[in-house]
Amino acid sequence: MLPDQPWLVVCPHCNALVWIDELEELGELDPGYRPFIEEPERQVEIRGKQDLIEDARPYRAPTMQEFLRLLESGLSDPERVRYVRLRAWWTANDARRGNPEATPLSRPETQNLEQLAAMLDESNDHHRIMKAEIMRELGRFDEARKLLKVEFPSDLAHAASLIRKLAERGDRIIREIAST
Repeated sequence: MLPDQPWLVVCPHCNALVWIDELEELGELDPGYRPFIEEPERQVEIRGKQDLIEDARPYRAPTMQEFLRLLESGLSDPERVRYVRLRAWWTANDARRGNPEATPLSRPETQNLEQLAAMLDESNDHHRIMKAEIMRELGRFDEARKLLKVEFPSDLAHAASLIRKLAERGDRIIREIAST
């Protein structure tokens, strides 16, 4: 599995949400390089100048609340809205995965899932699987099973089968779908 390459991150200096594609690239650090620990005085060539990188820090991933606040602020680009809704869902699921005692979905989470589901194209197998999982997590098991009645390509068949079984049992617990 490839490492996650987020599109939206939190600036480690000002805590603002920033879109990676809107940032100006000044240079590149070796991913394993830790300037505060290994070589605090190391200099890096940035646009023809030597600059100290002692203040360079890694970004942080947004929280579910930060994603939802961004949606409330009036984000309008459909591709970015879908990305933020998807990431809010995944971030919330991380805390609940495999925990039968997890707190129920909040109203904002439920609204996010309903709006994300409405954005998905059921003719796309990947979207159909996501929508089925959303319906299962919302407790709409009949809708989840209906979405899974079609035959899926082999790379999605395992996920479809697991989601179908969970929906048939009325199980809303967040589960990891391991690759086969």
